[in-house]
Amino acid sequence: MDFLDLESESLVNPREMVRLFTSAHGVTEKDLSLPPVAVISFSPRVLKTLVQRAGGKRMMPWHGRHRRLYVADTPNGPVLLAQSPCGAPGAVILLEELFAFGVRRTVFVGYCGSIQDDIGIGEIVLPTRAVREEGTSYHYLPPTDACVPDEVLFRRLDRWLEEHGVVARKGPVWTTDALYRETKTKVTRYRADGVFAVDMETAAVFAVGKVRMRSVVAVLLVSDRLSSGVWAPDFFDARLRERERLIVESILKWIEQET
Repeated sequence: MDFLDLESESLVNPREMVRLFTSAHGVTEKDLSLPPVAVISFSPRVLKTLVQRAGGKRMMPWHGRHRRLYVADTPNGPVLLAQSPCGAPGAVILLEELFAFGVRRTVFVGYCGSIQDDIGIGEIVLPTRAVREEGTSYHYLPPTDACVPDEVLFRRLDRWLEEHGVVARKGPVWTTDALYRETKTKVTRYRADGVFAVDMETAAVFAVGKVRMRSVVAVLLVSDRLSSGVWAPDFFDARLRERERLIVESILKWIEQET
């Protein structure tokens, strides 16, 4: 079945959805207005670090339901800090709502499972494209289209990290909806194709960014490994926590200088 319909608008509108769940509290359009730049994480721990480092303040009109939004002031203007639901559908729902109220450039800070022997726990991966093995992107782009980050934003972030000594691996990732169907056969095949890691959101957020003409990039931290054919999780490893702090500091400094 072809899921794509680019000929007509959705009957469900993100602006109307947000207004539906906020209007009862006397929230105005101005109250819902968002900064043009957003940093979004899937981890409460990373969001807490972002908020503490940047001095973020909770955006009460937005807070609740599936949203945790904060705003922080920088020398170049306010920046939105947010936590996204895990998985492609929830991430795209949030992103559509943020786009509808002013966000134009987004950096996702996520996690991935390495499927290459030489990419270890805590390493930073900058996805250059995402293999589409989830469903959400197929509602935004034809099956033949690639899911890639915004070229200009990606190049700027990559250059800044390199100039400041932050080592990041650049390459493709595999995005899947089926966490419990990351099989040995698939890992072997994608590994042979040169794919770096597996995650659950990147393809979809790249797709919606492309269609909505918004800039989206992703920074993934390796939290587990599958390259040996056995799942090896290290979500609480000290190296991962250290890299979380490093990437938070790096992204916020980059935004302060670049936006």
